Amino acid sequence: MWERIGLTNASVIAFWIPRHLPDMPAFTTNVEFGYWLHTGKVVYGRPNDAEKIKYLDWLYKLDYDEEPIVSLEELLNISVKKITVKDKTYKKF
Repeated sequence: MWERIGLTNASVIAFWIPRHLPDMPAFTTNVEFGYWLHTGKVVYGRPNDAEKIKYLDWLYKLDYDEEPIVSLEELLNISVKKITVKDKTYKKF
């Protein structure tokens, strides 16, 4: 429940999905991604060699009109730029 409360209160929800089968399927992430996608708070990325992510890519493009981010560093920088606290937008550190 603590995670759900935290994500509800978050300004940004970053998804980095480096899925590789069979060692790291991360299929629960599909449910979480779909659940939070329509909040407008999602920033999504995955490395180019991630597996079984075409549907997530499609949903992100459909809802956000953006391509998935392929660099973890870029995903985190974009996420930080989108964080808003007390009407201040924080920029890259």
